[in-house]
Amino acid sequence: MLQEQASSFSELFRDFSQKGFAKLHFNFSREEAQKIFSFFERICFLVQNEYDKQLASIDNVISTFILNSKTPIANETLMFKKIKNEFRDYDTHSYQYLEGLYGFVKENTINDAVSEDVLHFLGIMDYYHSTLRDHLIDLIDAIEKKVKCVTLFKVWRHTPKQGKEFLVPLHYDRSVFTSIVHTMNPMKECLRMGPPGRGEDIEEVRKTSSLDAYYRPSPDDFPLLLPGIYAKDYFDIHPTAHAVAVDGNMTVLGERFSLVFFIVPHGGIVQNEKHIVSENWNKTI
Repeated sequence: MLQEQASSFSELFRDFSQKGFAKLHFNFSREEAQKIFSFFERICFLVQNEYDKQLASIDNVISTFILNSKTPIANETLMFKKIKNEFRDYDTHSYQYLEGLYGFVKENTINDAVSEDVLHFLGIMDYYHSTLRDHLIDLIDAIEKKVKCVTLFKVWRHTPKQGKEFLVPLHYDRSVFTSIVHTMNPMKECLRMGPPGRGEDIEEVRKTSSLDAYYRPSPDDFPLLLPGIYAKDYFDIHPTAHAVAVDGNMTVLGERFSLVFFIVPHGGIVQNEKHIVSENWNKTI
């Protein structure tokens, strides 16, 4: 269970102005993260090896949920057939959970026609999405005074293609605020973040940044809260640039796991925002 510590909304904003991110005052244990990853690994196996009529029928139910939703955030990324994507030199397996999906699937499928693994997975995503939302409700309420927002809970697994290395380039999350809830990597992944206040253009940040100025959080620092590209619009807070790093390198070796909680505008995300720098960014930073 998540354990909360004393904090205040004003403290978060003070941290943003000092270093571009804030440490959230509750704990998310490695055991909790491992539980989600274990379920997700099973789902990835089912999708890759056994995407049968049962999973297809669940995706049909999810497609109805998407059609009934009143926010553009509800899209095909909620469907199990979309779990795998190829990107540059690595494969991404990810699933993002939107509030209400678990209950909708449970109510609109016949019990014996639903994979127990899928229901358990949706159930645990629903539980932690709700729990995280409750812990961040003050922040969410403050955002909703300026813009209606939607929350998403996402689990990621990045795997390099055979014989390849990969990096997650310097980028902004396309959110108002994003919480990196937990990250777990056999190669001791760290995140390079900051520096704040360098403008909204990600290429500008690349040109004016030095790796020496970046903060490398320890595993004990998580969960972290980062302003996304929409934080500038609604709170006049610069977005925080971040990238994945392992030790002193800007490449990731082995699998990368992470859990992320997004707070995004209800009206959707502008797709053409410049939030990722060019592929050669690490050669010139």
